[in-house]
Amino acid sequence: MFSGKFYLWRRAGMGAVLTSAVIGAVVGLAHAQDVASSKAAQLKAAPSPRLQNTTQVDWSAAIRQADGPHAQAPSPQARGVAAEKAAPRLRQAIRPVASRLSRDQVNRTRLPLLTPREGGMVRTERARLVSFGDAYSLNLPQDKGVVLTVTGNRRMVQAKRGEIARKPRLKLANIPEDVHITRLEDGWSASFRRFGVLYTVDLLCDDAQDVKCLDDAYLRKAVADMTDVSLGEEAQKEAGVA
Repeated sequence: MFSGKFYLWRRAGMGAVLTSAVIGAVVGLAHAQDVASSKAAQLKAAPSPRLQNTTQVDWSAAIRQADGPHAQAPSPQARGVAAEKAAPRLRQAIRPVASRLSRDQVNRTRLPLLTPREGGMVRTERARLVSFGDAYSLNLPQDKGVVLTVTGNRRMVQAKRGEIARKPRLKLANIPEDVHITRLEDGWSASFRRFGVLYTVDLLCDDAQDVKCLDDAYLRKAVADMTDVSLGEEAQKEAGVA
């Protein structure tokens, strides 16, 4: 799915597609940011086949998940929202895993940054984040030859009826949303919508016979661990809690 290339993603049953102009390939840890920046610049110059829309983020829901039991009552200071519908106050903007990522990349991300929970099954010590503002890619090397990549994107184009192949929707533990799981040539891909954002978790293996890639069990567990939400400076401004 990634492996140094860019794709136009079509997600089943979501009525929207993730546009390649804002998501980069971030598998090679040492050169990931250079590769992504170069490709993003090339794609930015290419005309978009359809109008891209920036989806409305449900900031209230994102803040509640970021704060968990610490979420407070709505603040009347939230921008562009009536007081009775304002977002709750944010007490913990950056979760543990996100705190070890590049703060510049975190701060430029204008959507909820979904990451694995601290102490879960997903290894995060070599995590690297590349942000494009309305989209991001989080590279998470696991065992040798095995990589998890988490992407989030709020820029979409509306798909015409019949353009998106129907895939079965699954219910996973700890994940309230329906999840679409797809077999890839070199692994597995899971996607779901949360806070109005499309998130995708890819599991890629150098060896297709690696035990982690023989079925989707490892990916399912990884998706269930994607529960931490962080909001950088740009996201906090848009949510009205900066």
